[in-house]
Amino acid sequence: MVLAPIATAILSEGTSLIGWASAPFDPEWERRYPRRSALMAMAGPAANFTLMFLAVIAIQVGSHFHLFRNAEWGEFLGRVLLVLFELNLLLGLFNLVPAPPLDGSSAIMFFHERCNGEKVSGSTAKRKLWADRIVGGGTDIQRVYPHIRTS
Repeated sequence: MVLAPIATAILSEGTSLIGWASAPFDPEWERRYPRRSALMAMAGPAANFTLMFLAVIAIQVGSHFHLFRNAEWGEFLGRVLLVLFELNLLLGLFNLVPAPPLDGSSAIMFFHERCNGEKVSGSTAKRKLWADRIVGGGTDIQRVYPHIRTS
């Protein structure tokens, strides 16, 4: 997994970067501990946004102290920081999309339990929850569309 981004950067002469990540995960643990699972799911996007903000700070500091004007390494440093910013922004937003296996499909469970005080688990409950929040505009979908039955 680590070699894919390096290989694509070399093969594309620095114009493209492709990579992915995976982690071992137990679905039974997710059903037993939905809030812990949601916190774990939010850790990835939180790390991405933290790295993104650190890149912004580094870009601002570099601009303030004119570090990017250095003829030897200034342009390279600026490009690295810009790529760090862009990739982490895109990856963080992409992982919040509410579709399995992305983190957004599990992260919503944290907010659902907190708001409604009820415990739900499983993919059917997640789909209903996302339908409630997105399609229903935050209202219960059965109030809006009474002929639809959820189990």
